[in-house]
Amino acid sequence: MSQMKKICTILFGILIISRFSSYAKADTLDFDNILKKAVANSYDLKLANIDVKISQASVKEAKSDYFPTLKTGVNYEYNKDMQSDQSLVTSIGGTVVNQNTMFQDVASVSLNYNLFDFGVRSNKVLIAKKDVEAKKYTYNQVLRNLKLNTLQAYTQALLYYKEMRLKEDLLPVYKDMFAMKERMYEAGSVSKLDVMDEALDIARTIDSIDNLNKELKASIKDIESLTMESYESKNIKLDDFDASDIVPVSNVTVLKPRIEKNVLFDSDLDLKNTPESKIFQAQIEGKKAELEVYKRQRYPQISFYTNYSFYGNAGTNPYTAIKDIESDNWLLGISANLMLFDGFKNQGSRQRLQNEVEKLQVQKEQKIHEISIKYKKSQEQAKLFEIELKDKQELLSDVDNKLTAIKKLTENQVTDKTTYLKQKAELLNQKIELEKSIINSVSTVKQLEIISTEYK
Repeated sequence: MSQMKKICTILFGILIISRFSSYAKADTLDFDNILKKAVANSYDLKLANIDVKISQASVKEAKSDYFPTLKTGVNYEYNKDMQSDQSLVTSIGGTVVNQNTMFQDVASVSLNYNLFDFGVRSNKVLIAKKDVEAKKYTYNQVLRNLKLNTLQAYTQALLYYKEMRLKEDLLPVYKDMFAMKERMYEAGSVSKLDVMDEALDIARTIDSIDNLNKELKASIKDIESLTMESYESKNIKLDDFDASDIVPVSNVTVLKPRIEKNVLFDSDLDLKNTPESKIFQAQIEGKKAELEVYKRQRYPQISFYTNYSFYGNAGTNPYTAIKDIESDNWLLGISANLMLFDGFKNQGSRQRLQNEVEKLQVQKEQKIHEISIKYKKSQEQAKLFEIELKDKQELLSDVDNKLTAIKKLTENQVTDKTTYLKQKAELLNQKIELEKSIINSVSTVKQLEIISTEYK
C-alpha cells in the first residue's frame, strides 16, 4: 500500500508542477480576438474579395458598349499588277483588285457607334451587376461560415480546457480521500477494497486529464488553422465567452437571465436575407437578363459609322508616295444588321437558360429549407441548454449549501472529514457539468446571432 501511495504522490506532484509552470508564461486566448485574427488572415475571405473586384471590373467592361469605338491606322504598300499597265480597278463581290502598279499609302480615323439594339447592352450590364451582387453575398456567406467555424473550434477547445482545469481541481480532493482511507485501513476501520477504490478514482482522473489535454491540443490546432498563428498548448489559457453576459452566483459562473429571454429563441429567421437566398436570387436575375439578351438578339442592330482618310500614291518612287499624302476622303453611314437564320442556335440558348433559371429556383428553395431546419434546431438546442442550465444551477446550489453545512460540522467535529470530502468531490463534478452547460448555451446563442445577421 505504501508503494501505491508513493506512485500517486509522484503523479500528483508532476501534475501540479506542470500546471503551475504553465501558468507562469500562459498565453491567454479569447473568442473575440481569435475571431478578428481569423477574419483578417482568412484566405477564403481574401479570394472572395478578389472575386468581387473581378466582377466590378466586368461591369465596366459591359458598360463600354454604350461608348463609340474610335480607331486610327496607317497603311503603306506597293501594288504590282502582273497582267497589264492599264489603270483599272476591278470589283468582284466583296473583293477589290487594284490593276495598277504603284506605291500607295493611307492614314485614316474611323468611328463606330451602336445606336439601338433593343436593350441588348442594358441587359449585359444587368448581368454584370447581378454577378457583382452574387459575389458580394458569397463574401458574406464565407464570412458567416468562417465565424461559425471559429465559434465551433473555440467552443470545443473551451469545453476541453474547462473540464481539464476542473478535473485538476478535483484530483487533490481524491488524493486527500485516498490518504484518509489509507489511514483508516491501517486503523482497521475500512477494507482494503475501499482504499483501492480511492486509488482508482485518482488513476481515472489522471487518465481523464491526459485525454482532455490531448483533445485540447487538437482543438488548438484547429484554431491555429483559422488564425494562421501558432500557440503553445502547454502555456495557454482560454477565457470564457462574453464576460459581460455572465455573472458570479454562489462562487459559480452562470448566465444572466438576459439570454434565456433572448428573442432569438422564439423569432423566425428572415430567410430572404440569408446570403444563400440572396446569392441564388442574384444568379436567377442574372440568368433572366441573359435570356433577354438572346431574345433581343433576334431584332436588328442599328449602328452609325464614319471614316476620314488621307491618301497618296506614286508610280515608282516610294518617297513621292509619302509626300503625296495630301488627298483626303470622308464618309459616314448607318447600318442595320439582322440575323435571319443561325441554325436554331438562339432558340437552343433560350431553352437552356430557361431550364437553368428553373434549376436555380429549385436549388434556392432547397437551400432555404435546409437553413430553416438548421436554425430551428439551434433554437431548440438553445432552449434545452437553458433548461438544463437551470436544473444544474439548482442542483449545484443545493450541493454547495450542503457542503457549507457539512464543513461547519466537520470544523466542530460533529461529523468526519470523509463526508466533507465526498460532498466536495460531488460539488466539483457538478461544477464540471454546469460549466459545460454554460459554454454550450452561450455558444448556441452566438450561433443564432451569427446565422440571423442581416446581410445587405
